[in-house]
Amino acid sequence: MKRTLCSRQRGRSLAGGLAVALALSMPFAPLNAQVAEKAPAKKAPVASKAWVMPRTPEGKPDFQGNWTNETQTPFERMGNQGPTLTDAQAAALEKRAADVEEFRNRPSDPNEKVDKPVGNELADVAGEPTFVERIAQAAGGNVGGYNGFWLDPGHQVIRFDGVARSSIVIDPPNGRLPALTDAAKQRMAERASMSRRGGALEGPEAASLSDRCLSSFGSNAG
Repeated sequence: MKRTLCSRQRGRSLAGGLAVALALSMPFAPLNAQVAEKAPAKKAPVASKAWVMPRTPEGKPDFQGNWTNETQTPFERMGNQGPTLTDAQAAALEKRAADVEEFRNRPSDPNEKVDKPVGNELADVAGEPTFVERIAQAAGGNVGGYNGFWLDPGHQVIRFDGVARSSIVIDPPNGRLPALTDAAKQRMAERASMSRRGGALEGPEAASLSDRCLSSFGSNAG
């Protein structure tokens, strides 16, 4: 006895047969070709461009931009140091700078009993004090100078070609500025004479450049 198919069964059989027929009629690609199609295309390496110094219209090096003297490296070499620092010396200096900043940023204790004059004493952290600390300590004496809010020496030392330097000045080889020439001494004398011409601080013109905040009290900009 033959069994008849209902309309739903016949529809399923026809759909299945059509799908098989279409699949068999499509060409098969090799396995390696399928993998190649799915893998992303490799990009050609981009050649790095050599750095070119920017220059002004006159052809001179262009140093325009924002500059800062934020560094733990002194401008002139101190003591009998060599021109460079070892990695260990640089790491110790930078750690000390970070520890001092953290120490000075701690909240004050209103109940702390102070049994000595409050000045610009060194931070109570391990390590040899940096030149920045020594300068800040000497600037104000026992009364203290500018507090840390106004000083921003950073934590890092200057490195040239990856090597830590003991001073910003590298030429002359001793890392210190050469002595003033006679002409420079004459200009300084003339400037001092001009500041005294109108009397002691009779007006802003008689004050020094550092007093007028046009330059700092050291060798930095105002």
